[in-house]
Amino acid sequence: MPGASILIKGLNIGSSTDFDGNFSLNVPETGETLVVSYLGYMTKELAIGNIVTFNIQLEIDANTLDEIVVVGHKK
Repeated sequence: MPGASILIKGLNIGSSTDFDGNFSLNVPETGETLVVSYLGYMTKELAIGNIVTFNIQLEIDANTLDEIVVVGHKK
């Protein structure tokens, strides 16, 4: 999934996935949880531990908007 946001929970460190859905992060010892989010999908939290490679699947968020209506007014 290209463009998904990957953050280390509680820290100001993150990345986004490339065209193939790949990402890389340098995780400090204090980093414990990854937060993965993508528009229209439910956010997922994953324990980092000693895992080097992740295979992450996000679920579609049934509460997303079906459409957006933009109204413009002329002054």
